[in-house]
Amino acid sequence: MLTVNTNIASSFTRRQLSNTDNALGKAMQRLSTGQRINSAKDDAAGLQISNALTSQVRGLNVATRNANDGMSMLQVGEGALESVTTALQRIRTLGLQAMNGSNTETDRAALNQEAQKLLEEINRVNETTTFGGRKIFSQASGSQLGKLDERAVLNSLKGFWISEGEQRVFDAYGIKADGATLKITLSNDPSSTTLASVAGSPGAGGKYYNQVLDVNLAYFDGSSLPNGGDNPGQYTDRVLAHEMTHAVMGRAMNFNALPGWFKEGTAEAVQGADERLRSDIAASSIGAVVGAFGGIGNSAGYSASYAAVRYMHAEIKAAGGNGIKDVMQYLAGHANSTLDDALANASRGAFASAADFGTQFSANGAAFIAGMDLTNEDTGAIGGFDADGGDVLTAENVLPNRGTGTPGSLGFTLEEPKLFDANATGNGVQTSLQVGANAWETIDVGLASFNTGAMALNNVNLIKTPGLAVMDIDDALAYVDRQRAYMGAIQNRLDNTVANLQNIAENASASRSRITDADFASESATLASQQILRQAAQSMLVQANQMPQAVLSLLG
Repeated sequence: MLTVNTNIASSFTRRQLSNTDNALGKAMQRLSTGQRINSAKDDAAGLQISNALTSQVRGLNVATRNANDGMSMLQVGEGALESVTTALQRIRTLGLQAMNGSNTETDRAALNQEAQKLLEEINRVNETTTFGGRKIFSQASGSQLGKLDERAVLNSLKGFWISEGEQRVFDAYGIKADGATLKITLSNDPSSTTLASVAGSPGAGGKYYNQVLDVNLAYFDGSSLPNGGDNPGQYTDRVLAHEMTHAVMGRAMNFNALPGWFKEGTAEAVQGADERLRSDIAASSIGAVVGAFGGIGNSAGYSASYAAVRYMHAEIKAAGGNGIKDVMQYLAGHANSTLDDALANASRGAFASAADFGTQFSANGAAFIAGMDLTNEDTGAIGGFDADGGDVLTAENVLPNRGTGTPGSLGFTLEEPKLFDANATGNGVQTSLQVGANAWETIDVGLASFNTGAMALNNVNLIKTPGLAVMDIDDALAYVDRQRAYMGAIQNRLDNTVANLQNIAENASASRSRITDADFASESATLASQQILRQAAQSMLVQANQMPQAVLSLLG
């Protein structure tokens, strides 16, 4: 059918040419951009999915950079801590050198000067170590290793007070503990007048079990170390020698059966109590002190107990024995024995029983006390100058505070108080590392403070207490090592985090590529095909437009 008004063939061909042009344009667009999706109409669902994947991939790439920056920050911090470790090791070396008795005080002062400068450098490193202008370490100055006074007391107990107290007991009485546990506690009670005490529960054989040594920090003064205490003469170490006498006797003999005056008198005689005896005589009289014998409810009772033990010691020596040591060793060597048994069998005939001793002391005690030298430097301790013609044992050298060569205890298993968490790490200001593609996907890193305050090194003194300084440095080194190990663990974690982020980003990118990237082989084939179709359509359109002219031949 030939028509003029409507050229069906031309319309069809134009439509096909338009479709071909659209397909050709789309192929050219994809080939020119490399993207299969160039607008939402290309693939609405694919666009939404690909944009979500794009956000994830870009977030993962940023997270990878953040994690690498975090590792760099930690590496800067660890490098700083390496210099801190080097300084601490040098201070420790200086401390050990200062402990050597061949050094004069001037020598120790020179060693201490270097140590103090190194401590200043540690503070500077903590304050000035930065990453991108941000301080890496916490600037807190509070001790992370326990309160200074508690540390000083505990280190003194472990370093020399306990072992030297036990050695003093052994030297005076020839007895030692049996390896039982001695628990150490630290209190702070200004309302109590007791500086230290030993308590336990009596059990089999009259021995004391579950013994606890408590030190009242309310009466401790760190400035007087190594003696300790704020009362010149009655130093903490002397009081502890007294208490360690109780502790050792509690594990060596039938302690529960002994009279109170003997327990306290022997404990006083270990450290010497001439000062107390002199003071009580001045406050009353020798007769009043002797009259207080048998009781320990007041100072005079303690003085009387001390004088009685000194009297017992002198009388047994005069009878050819070794003094009070003979009585103590008998008690320790004969289970369940009493003071009556010991005096009857170990006093060389000087005393028949505890009652006999009491009778003799009441009669002869005043004269004995009057003959004691209570004004010289010697404290009157057993084994010292006054009691036995030995070395002068002054208030400061009853315990020499140099250690016994056996840190801790000679006869006890010590149970120490926990002053701080020895495994704590990451306890500084928390830094959040954004290591995920989404908000709040973080790893928190805590870089603690490493200044002298945080490491409890404020009291390092190589002149007076080099041994305590070495113990403090050991704890500081352990603290630094824990933090460095923590930082190393975080770096290893970040290494794994980066590897995981890169793996996820790679696979997410591949998935996005399959959705959004143009397939050049396919699009090139489409382009060639559409170009041919376009040329064919153009040719057919020319012919279709010529078809109405056939009508003219019919009219002619």
